[in-house]
Amino acid sequence: MFNTPPPYLYLKNQLTPSLCSLHFSDDSTSFAVSYLINNLGFSPQSASKLCSTYNFSFKTAQNPDSVLNVFRNHGFSDFQLRHIITKLPELLSCNPSKRVLPKFQFLLSKGASNSDIVNLVSKNPRFLTRSLENHIIPTYELLYRFLQSEEDTVALAIHKIYLLSHDPVPNNITMLVENGVRDSTIARLLQSQFR
Repeated sequence: MFNTPPPYLYLKNQLTPSLCSLHFSDDSTSFAVSYLINNLGFSPQSASKLCSTYNFSFKTAQNPDSVLNVFRNHGFSDFQLRHIITKLPELLSCNPSKRVLPKFQFLLSKGASNSDIVNLVSKNPRFLTRSLENHIIPTYELLYRFLQSEEDTVALAIHKIYLLSHDPVPNNITMLVENGVRDSTIARLLQSQFR
């Protein structure tokens, strides 16, 4: 069964803006290409294409090293990191203490394991582009309202990877409430997603 949103939870959504805007010199692009090859196992061709496609570069290893350390400390493999960085290369130039770690810590505080986080982010890197305060936490709390269980809410969020990253999920649940659908019915709809 494909892990895709059911029609009542998902509508077509605009792409989220990138985390950072990056414009550097040719030297910094060359450094970034070498870094991707030596630290993440990218082929020279794929590293060069990634940097040129996204106009992506950096001048030192300090920040990308700190980003990769956060991921590796939570159990991500180089294969998984290559996939994530291919989707979101700008992560290597962002502050992981603000962009990445708080989201991991939130999930861990709710009972998720490191392997749960690896599974969620590897399959849906878009999760890392969402605001913790403005989207992830409110969406989690909305799901919890109906499931009434931290364990079930975390399990559903990990099982259905789109739940914490797509705007239509909270919007459509709210629409159901405003149209008089009972909490128990919404709970059953959510619970049916475990199947």
